[in-house]
Amino acid sequence: MQKQIWKVKKVFTDIEWRNIMNGRTIQGKYKIFLQKHNEGVKKYVPIYRVKKSIHA
Repeated sequence: MQKQIWKVKKVFTDIEWRNIMNGRTIQGKYKIFLQKHNEGVKKYVPIYRVKKSIHA
């Protein structure tokens, strides 16, 4: 799990935020941030599923 956290951190530190954010509106900045966030999460954060109980 710790290894995946470092991979997610690397995704965000490798982005050249100043170049991406210059000359954009707040809404444009938010849209780009959200896109980058979702890409990192989708790639490195595992999906948690609750196991169904046979006794329920």
